[in-house]
Amino acid sequence: MAFANFLGLMGVITGAIKAIVLPVLALVGSGGLADVDAAVKSVSTAVSADIASVAAFGIGGWIAGWVYAWIANWVLKATGGVTLETK
Repeated sequence: MAFANFLGLMGVITGAIKAIVLPVLALVGSGGLADVDAAVKSVSTAVSADIASVAAFGIGGWIAGWVYAWIANWVLKATGGVTLETK
């Protein structure tokens, strides 16, 4: 379950980068930061429009992590676990 939570968090971070960081970088790159109010408005509009994407990335990451952990649990159960021999 911890791995699922980790992948869910990575999904949220990926969605946040897509929804927040990329519009800000695009605004900086276009030189549109002359007016602070216009910059804040355009970034907030872009972020508000993409909130569903952040949630979708988080949910998708969590589900993928849960499935991966479930499969790994069955594989470890079937193979008898992982053993390391040291001398």
